[in-house]
Amino acid sequence: MSEQSTPTRIIEAAVSWIAETGLRKISVDEIASKASVSRATVYLHFPGRSAIIEAAVRHEVGRILARASADAERYDDRDARLVEVFAASVVDLAHHPALAAVLRHNPKILLPFVFGPDPLGIRMAREHVATLFDGGPGAHELAEMIVRTFHSFLLAPSSVFDLSTLDGARHYARVVLLPLRDSLAAAAADST
Repeated sequence: MSEQSTPTRIIEAAVSWIAETGLRKISVDEIASKASVSRATVYLHFPGRSAIIEAAVRHEVGRILARASADAERYDDRDARLVEVFAASVVDLAHHPALAAVLRHNPKILLPFVFGPDPLGIRMAREHVATLFDGGPGAHELAEMIVRTFHSFLLAPSSVFDLSTLDGARHYARVVLLPLRDSLAAAAADST
């Protein structure tokens, strides 16, 4: 394998290990073994366990955002784009093996990625989501609300809205997000 693929192999090994055990048991030795590289090779690319975890979060958020972008390309209709891309993305996250393991075994470890003044997971998603839905008036506010919806429902699933299924996520998008988008766009247009 080429040297360029080594960091990706290490990250994918970390994601796989996290899906099995959560984050507390993740070790550089286990990741090296799973990636079929030496411990020294892991440290050549990542200064330690925290850097691997951050790279894994970036990798998985990036993968999900790339899939959302590809899904968005399939829809010319603004409403369908918002409903379908939201539904596919939230269900993808709800069933993500590594995220499920972390939420089950050690959710507190996620705190730096989802809480705080400018958490990595929310920041990465917010800017990307704003571009998926036309980037028009109110797009950044809508992106903030969509990302916070993901955040809230994934960390504390609802007993009222079922966002773990495509039909449930589509329903939520139709009754909450479409009217919210239109309201935010109207407010932004009124303020100009």
